[in-house]
Formats: sequence, structure tokens, C-alpha cells
Amino acid sequence: MTIEHEGVKVTATNFKPSTDKLKLYVARARELVTESEGKDTADNISSVTVTLCEDGGIDLSYVAHGQKFHRLRRITGYLTADVRSWNNAKQAEEHDRVKHDPKI
Repeated sequence: MTIEHEGVKVTATNFKPSTDKLKLYVARARELVTESEGKDTADNISSVTVTLCEDGGIDLSYVAHGQKFHRLRRITGYLTADVRSWNNAKQAEEHDRVKHDPKI
């Protein structure tokens, strides 16, 4: 069973709960996101999956996307957000830098 509630796709597997119960699961997922990520990310949930376990418990999983952010760079003590305002030499220096994988 799949419904959409407040822009969140909610899927139940192994059982068929009422629509009201699915709405409660979305609210609980938002609480969990708020506890771990902060209040501003609770509205970034795109999907919730609810599964009935063999022991009768409920497994709740969700997909939440983080907030967008702006990168600031510190060059010789100054903060700047956009490299297009730099002169050609600084732009070349930034281009030649070793980029590290942020997922590591």
C-alpha cells in the first residue's frame, strides 16, 4: 500500500494500515529527523517505508535530504563565496588544487 501525505511517499509492506496510521508514521519519521539532524531538515523527507516485522514490531525507514549550503573559501584571511570574483591567477590556483572526495 502506498499513499502520498504532505508531499511524502509512504509505503507499507507486509500489512495494510489505515491512512491515519500512515500519517502517524510520517510524523514519527519527522520527529526522528528532527532529533538527529535538526528542526530545519524535518520537512526534507521524500519517502517513508513501514514494514511489519515477523515479531510484530514495525520497522520505519525514511529518506531525507539535507539542507542546501553555500561553500565559503578562505584565501589569505578573506572569506569569499564565488570564485568568479577572483582574478585570473587566483582562479588558476584554485583550479590546480587537489580536490578530496567529501564522501570519505
